[in-house]
Amino acid sequence: MLRYFLAMAIFAACSAVARLAPTGRQPTLKLLLILISLALVRGKWKEFGFVWPRNVGWWRVLAPGLLTGALASLGALVFHFDGMRAMMKGYSLPQMIAMIWFWSSLSEEIFCRGWFQSGLPAGPSRIWWSAALFGSMHLSLFLAGVDTPSVLWIVLWTTVLGYLCAQVRESTGSWAPAFVRHAGFNIGGLLGGIVYTIGYRITTGQLPQLG
Repeated sequence: MLRYFLAMAIFAACSAVARLAPTGRQPTLKLLLILISLALVRGKWKEFGFVWPRNVGWWRVLAPGLLTGALASLGALVFHFDGMRAMMKGYSLPQMIAMIWFWSSLSEEIFCRGWFQSGLPAGPSRIWWSAALFGSMHLSLFLAGVDTPSVLWIVLWTTVLGYLCAQVRESTGSWAPAFVRHAGFNIGGLLGGIVYTIGYRITTGQLPQLG
């Protein structure tokens, strides 16, 4: 419990500092999460999951992330939860790949599954705490002006993703598969949008108005 509130305080502090950065909030926030996580690990690399994973089938790691991301994206489009899409509107595909698929996935998994989850007492409860932390971090979207239905939808699905990533962290002894699953979720979000666009075109003969 105390570690959860500490993690949320660290995230809030990093977010506040990142807002002042001339290099952009998101890149700075993610960098701060990595640097603080590495400092808190204090060289205990193996204990905190900085090892090559054991017993890994990479497709089985990736597939749940892709599927979950696609479902989250499809649902947001079908129910017109437009907040996140509005935030992503300024990203080109290369920027999305670099910042969302790679940089965000890497930093959040080092923070949530590397430092936070690894430091909790062993047992099923730390999977739930890890999921709760990851979902809670996305409540910060309220401060970015994202509408309430969109935020609640995102928190729901990021909590599900957090659980899936926490599970694979536990079963493999490494946060690296969690990073792959997390990146898969973000890629799946794009795939879900493509499926929605194709389905909409087939059923209506028009392209959807995505804002």
